[in-house]
Amino acid sequence: MTLTRKMLKAMGVEDEKVEQIIEAHAETVDALKQERDKYKTDAESLSNVAKERDAIKARIEALDTVKTTAETVKAEYDEYKAKVEAEKVAARKQAAAEAALLAEGANPKAVKLMLKDIDLSKMELDDAGKPTNTEAVISPIKTEYADFFGKQQQQGVNTVKPPTGTPPPNYDDMTDEDYYKSTVKKKE
Repeated sequence: MTLTRKMLKAMGVEDEKVEQIIEAHAETVDALKQERDKYKTDAESLSNVAKERDAIKARIEALDTVKTTAETVKAEYDEYKAKVEAEKVAARKQAAAEAALLAEGANPKAVKLMLKDIDLSKMELDDAGKPTNTEAVISPIKTEYADFFGKQQQQGVNTVKPPTGTPPPNYDDMTDEDYYKSTVKKKE
């Protein structure tokens, strides 16, 4: 039902008041139309907003995937780094144990065999890479492989005394006859 001049006059409203009521009613209706148009425009742009929202959600999901991948790669890197550090420490411990075995007089040819029985996890290294508890680590090896330990002494070669007697003849200065005579006499 709409508000009209005819209806207002039928109600007994004065002509002056009818115009005021109609103007006020027109302003209210215009304001409502403007509000309706604004909401209509907003509703039409809602599909664009929904598309933007979906695009943002897709980017967030992609970032979450990248983040998960980055965390996985970082965890793998940290694991690899720890493994490399452990290998370096084990190599330093093994080199220190080998040096300690050689210093204790171990046979150099048997050191590799003895290193297999050393518990490197018990060996402690100081900041310079020197073992701090060699006796605790080496003493079980020394008892188990006692036959392979000992101090080697370097000794010169025994000289042999040359035979005494007459020197051999100088065959370069001899003639063929002299040589023949000297060999015939020896045979007789």
